[in-house]
Amino acid sequence: MSEEIKQGFRKTRSLILSAKTSLEPERFEKFAAALRSKLRLVIVDDKLDLDLDYTSAKLIIEHQKAVRLAARQIDLLRQSTLMAIVSRTEWFVAQLVHLFFRKHPESAGTSEPFFSLESLVSIETIEDAREMLLDQRVEMLMRQSFDDWLRFFREKPKLGMSHLV
Repeated sequence: MSEEIKQGFRKTRSLILSAKTSLEPERFEKFAAALRSKLRLVIVDDKLDLDLDYTSAKLIIEHQKAVRLAARQIDLLRQSTLMAIVSRTEWFVAQLVHLFFRKHPESAGTSEPFFSLESLVSIETIEDAREMLLDQRVEMLMRQSFDDWLRFFREKPKLGMSHLV
């Protein structure tokens, strides 16, 4: 038997032997009988004593690995779901800010100097310049913190954000 299997066997055995049960004796016996049909079990002093052969030990180790793998996959699923939710929220906020700046371009700080000589050369129309300015303002806001987003929505569109703070 490989050392990994022996170690898995020892760990599984110690976990099973150290597990406390609050089952009534009848339910405990029923549980033991169900396990006995799959594994060699003996009840000694109201505790299960497990006698595993190589195949059974290997099966338990494989199941243990499968459970660990499933737990990691569930964790990855949670993390990727969280990233997707955050990404969609950022996109939604950016769309709201774009919409606000299109309706109220003066709120984007259009009186402040923004364009460099290089960028002016590449701009063909005033509408292109306005779009570039608004895109830049939205991008600048999106790079700020969540608190800055809340402050923007409180100050510019004058939205009540008390339920978020």
